[in-house]
Amino acid sequence: MSARWIIGGELIPNPQADPEKKYLSPQAWAERHHPGYYANLTGGGYYSLKVLLANLKNRMPTPAVLLPSYLCSDIISTFREMEVAYTFYPVDEHLQIDLGALGKLLADPENQVLYIIPWFGFPLPDHATEAIRAWKVQGLTVWEDRAQCLFPEFAPLGDAIFYSFRKFLPLDGSLLLTKEEVECRPDHFNDVYLAWRRQGQAFRSWFVHDNLPFEAECLECFARANDYYHQPGVAGMDVKSLAWFEQTDIDTETAARRRVYTLLHERLKEYALFPDPEISAASPHCFPVVIDHRDWVFDTLKAQQIFAPILWRFDEGEVPVHFTGSHALSGRILNLPVRTGFPDDAWEYMAGVFLESLRHG
Repeated sequence: MSARWIIGGELIPNPQADPEKKYLSPQAWAERHHPGYYANLTGGGYYSLKVLLANLKNRMPTPAVLLPSYLCSDIISTFREMEVAYTFYPVDEHLQIDLGALGKLLADPENQVLYIIPWFGFPLPDHATEAIRAWKVQGLTVWEDRAQCLFPEFAPLGDAIFYSFRKFLPLDGSLLLTKEEVECRPDHFNDVYLAWRRQGQAFRSWFVHDNLPFEAECLECFARANDYYHQPGVAGMDVKSLAWFEQTDIDTETAARRRVYTLLHERLKEYALFPDPEISAASPHCFPVVIDHRDWVFDTLKAQQIFAPILWRFDEGEVPVHFTGSHALSGRILNLPVRTGFPDDAWEYMAGVFLESLRHG
């Protein structure tokens, strides 16, 4: 089966976008979806989390945060960089929180903040949401990491929330929302990172749209960009990213992602991490599947120009091995792309390559 589309990988600006057409700014989206929150913009989710951690340290002499045992390693490294203590609470291979174990951790007064993730753009189960709301009534502070969401319709749980736009759109930036005013003073723009990233987007556009042989060059540029992403201080959201955001119809983007997710679910429900998701309120970041021979399937898809990331692999020692459910999921998960701009045939093609690879894995 030969490759017919290049699916997944780094996002690139739409060459047909109308620069004169304007939609909502990030602040306007905040007012629409999160009234009652203070809104700040930073250069990315990493910087929004740094702002939260810095403000927490200013308020509490020895802060401690409860982290889910299934998470991105960048979260752990940011806590270490900011020298804030954390303890994991258990999450199983189905992304179900062990509420009993979490309740015991919350009984310790040193654990002042609960960090939650609506994984892959879907809300937490109702029973978990109800339990967290009950703990909030008792004084618990909740941080909600919505880096894998793009303004979903489900209600927020966090006293602080942050989004990461580069997970969904070909631009950089993060919207940080807090119930209480926080000190957020971006002190630079991440110019070197942005320059490498936009050069990579240009190479990728020539490769994807013009069929020019620039794949290696675009990968090199994105790798160099990542070398410069984590910088001291707090980066701001740059002017070009703001302009691109305002040229994006977020409602159309999210609706298209829901539609693609539904198409894939009809073909691949047997392998879906979420067998019966509540799709109407979600903003799907991807279509997560749980499979054996994951790395073989990953390589097979990549050979057919289908780029399906693994969210997440754990480096040795990051998450203690006794969190067996999270480790089991980390070893079997694969995240099929869910994007706009492709015909239905492309998703049928991707599903077919995926199923074929399973048969030969």
